[in-house]
Amino acid sequence: MKKLLVFSATMALFGISATLSATDANAAMQASALAGWGFNDGYHFGLGARGGLDLPNNFWGGLTYLYHFGNEVISGTGTTSTWFLQAEGGYTITMMSDTRVRPFVGLGVGHTGAPTITAGGLTISNSSTDLAFTPGIAIEKDINPNTFIGGEGRLNLVSGNTAFGLYASIGIRY
Repeated sequence: MKKLLVFSATMALFGISATLSATDANAAMQASALAGWGFNDGYHFGLGARGGLDLPNNFWGGLTYLYHFGNEVISGTGTTSTWFLQAEGGYTITMMSDTRVRPFVGLGVGHTGAPTITAGGLTISNSSTDLAFTPGIAIEKDINPNTFIGGEGRLNLVSGNTAFGLYASIGIRY
């Protein structure tokens, strides 16, 4: 599990770095940290990172990685956890000069790690990696020209493990 988590985090950071290496000097890039709560057993408290780029005509593109620590589902058997690595696209609506609303969708992979059950010499793995689709909406407010805070709601849709989540963010724009 640790190797999978390290691999996933490395891939997310690599993707964020690739997203942030755009060459358009007029485009604003951003990187942010996310913390929130998913309302399902395999979710609960989660942390993540996002990197992205403002594209022409108010479009936005980026990558997001979220890891939810989950909870113990059956006493003594272990915990269920969930992670996502997704490309995201959205449309930025500027409400005031320092406030943005961005409806977005994400598409990528989602992994649910569940306890392995062993009974009568038979071992059953309850973990799976599936296609993940996430519609959501984010709100960002500048606290100075290069730093923002925000919040978002997202519906994480993964085969057999769907949850609504609320997240807070803090990030930088450059």
